[in-house]
Amino acid sequence: MKRITLCDLRNDTNHYELKATLAEDKLTITGESSNTSSYNNQEVGHFEYHYMLDKENTNLFFKKLKVNQLEEIKEAFHGINASRNFREFCNNNQIHYSYYNAF
Repeated sequence: MKRITLCDLRNDTNHYELKATLAEDKLTITGESSNTSSYNNQEVGHFEYHYMLDKENTNLFFKKLKVNQLEEIKEAFHGINASRNFREFCNNNQIHYSYYNAF
């Protein structure tokens, strides 16, 4: 299994992280967002979501992006808009994914 971080933004009250994992020839993009109370440093909100591609769509994703290695996708998908850009890229290129979120 290979894993890279596409985005890791932190400040005093918020944390947003986006990772890409390639396992068994399947790509998963996982995002996490946490908010902390500025008053007492306790977590007040946590949100996690996953975009999962099967083998066929993972192959199509790499082909359409014109890359071969997981590390190379960071150039196209990084920063605060990485998740949205990933969705748009997949939708524009008929790359199908499953989506799951949890609070």
